[in-house]
Amino acid sequence: MKSILSLICILLGIVGMAQHDSLYVSIKKCNHAKKKVSITLVNGGSNEVQRMNPMQPLQIFKWNGKEWVQVAMIGYCACGIYSCPPPPEQVPFASHDTLVFEWDQLSGICTDREKGTKEYHYSGRGKYKVAFEFKKERYGESIFVEQFFNIR
Repeated sequence: MKSILSLICILLGIVGMAQHDSLYVSIKKCNHAKKKVSITLVNGGSNEVQRMNPMQPLQIFKWNGKEWVQVAMIGYCACGIYSCPPPPEQVPFASHDTLVFEWDQLSGICTDREKGTKEYHYSGRGKYKVAFEFKKERYGESIFVEQFFNIR
């Protein structure tokens, strides 16, 4: 099974790139388990867009055979331990801006919201996707940019 996944990764190519108009997500198509996954987001266009959910920039999902399940709990005021002011709903993402993220392949589950404790574990091998949400205008329609990748 491991060799089949490796062959699929080679056939799919080394780096995947998703785009919507001028928004690009670049990520290595096949990643090794328990190694950091590097994700690059680029606004290659001439117009600014609004990046939604800036306090939770990474939305990483794993395919469980039936549906996509969010695995990364990266974000603002996780598990409710701090009294946090409301985060901004969106931030400008200027023309030709680039953001680079690294995901350590850890999933976090809140075990006690009063104490703010989390339990971490590796997400494991499988098929994943990373998703970003944008708007061309402050109150415009949402644009989703996704990129798929594997962990073997």
